[in-house]
Amino acid sequence: ETTIRYLKFWMNSVNLHASEAPVILVGTFYEEVEAQVKLERIEKLVTGKLEIGVKFKQVIRNLDNDLMFFPIDNRTGKGIDSLRSNIELVTRGQDFMHRLVSSRWMCCLDKMLQLQHRSWIYLRDVKGIANGLSISNSEEINSMLALFHELGVIFHLTTTEILRDVVTLKPQWLIDSLSRVIRDGRIHAFEMDTLEKVGLRGDVDQLFDCALASQDLLEYWWGKEHLNFLLDLMRQALLLSDWNFRSENLFLVPSLAPPGSVQQLPGSDLEGKGCVGSTCVFDFSASFLPIGVFQRL
Repeated sequence: ETTIRYLKFWMNSVNLHASEAPVILVGTFYEEVEAQVKLERIEKLVTGKLEIGVKFKQVIRNLDNDLMFFPIDNRTGKGIDSLRSNIELVTRGQDFMHRLVSSRWMCCLDKMLQLQHRSWIYLRDVKGIANGLSISNSEEINSMLALFHELGVIFHLTTTEILRDVVTLKPQWLIDSLSRVIRDGRIHAFEMDTLEKVGLRGDVDQLFDCALASQDLLEYWWGKEHLNFLLDLMRQALLLSDWNFRSENLFLVPSLAPPGSVQQLPGSDLEGKGCVGSTCVFDFSASFLPIGVFQRL
């Protein structure tokens, strides 16, 4: 049951964020369940409990074994050749594999990625590289960046002027930056002595006690040059919102809010009081609620 719940969560997540993306299910330890009757039992469990082929139609069928998953054994290598060939076959059938891309665009991408010491560059830097390759039209540059973002080669959002001005070459930099804020302090502890010396110990306590991040703390972690970009990114992803109940610049990080902490948030009308006003109930029992969405709501 635990495995089924785990698979359901990930299948729902894929269905929510990329409903047309092909999915290949792989089962390991093939040698231990090689008997056809055991494979058929697993097949019945997968197709029944997970509604593979009904709710999740993007799952690729294993035609070699007539199953909705690919059994393999990592020790003996059994089934791996079939899996490899099917991955290649499915990939070659995707629309983006047949899209014609300008050689100048590819050369521009290569020159950007050759900046190995840079995790990100400004849009003006991209335009400078593009202009050197006779790509001078802003609309063409935007289309080029949109394509590479769609393919996951770079990260470039355009919803605000600040986000539009930065092209991220190494997405891991974004993860590292955001995880400085959104983390389990019990597992990934901070160097409190250092924070004490720079006068930010109280800011860290406030972050984990009340889910409120000060601008000083974020600037210390991210650096002044990155501050506005990362703030805008977290706003757009609903990972952070401005806390306008006090004179100092504070930001609410919902995923860090401990249960029942809404009455304790400093500066709000609810501080020290019971919750008042209307109550809203969201019922997701008939559908799927991804992790993190409730906190952001």
